[in-house]
Amino acid sequence: MTYIEYVNKVLVRLREEQVMQVVGSDDNVVNLVAELVNDARRQVASAHTWNAYNTTWIQPTTISSDVVALSGAGKAAVIDSVYRADGQPVRLRQLSALRRLAAQGNETGSPYFFSPDGVDGSSDLRLRLYPTPDAVENLTIHGFQQPDDLAADDDVCLLPSQAVFSLAYALAAAERGEVGGQPTAELFALAQRDVSDAIALDASLNTLDDVWYS
Repeated sequence: MTYIEYVNKVLVRLREEQVMQVVGSDDNVVNLVAELVNDARRQVASAHTWNAYNTTWIQPTTISSDVVALSGAGKAAVIDSVYRADGQPVRLRQLSALRRLAAQGNETGSPYFFSPDGVDGSSDLRLRLYPTPDAVENLTIHGFQQPDDLAADDDVCLLPSQAVFSLAYALAAAERGEVGGQPTAELFALAQRDVSDAIALDASLNTLDDVWYS
């Protein structure tokens, strides 16, 4: 669904007139609902690593630097796996362990450990590598990138539409008070059910990821 479709769907439930545009509106109710739609979108996006936002970054290392930043990833990206150019995995380790290894000696070479380590000046997630790269090498990084806020009327949200709408409607009802005879607590319970159902359905697409072998 698009931004304006979400806003109008919530407005209908609030018994308000639908609008032709969201961006640039001078209607306080429309502007409030627009904000609540993005609030709902952020909450749903943070509830699960959605397949719709599965992302691959190809990030080159820098000689003599043990840090890489994922350009455009943002600070809320989730890293699933990292591979070197030769296809070998770069394994996740605790940041404290990497710092301890670095303090024990200045080993260089193709990295085989990584750990998330804060963000850079552009608020993009940084990865600490060990050992320190001694050559430029492209790392293939798989993960999930948090979507941006909806900003234009025709911006499309790839998250499950019913989950986002239900939560946005519950937030709007809580702001206004009881709507259509439904208490806000009931609306939030319904929204939570829709989010849980959407997560279960999305997770079912990756059932093999939950199979562990010894």
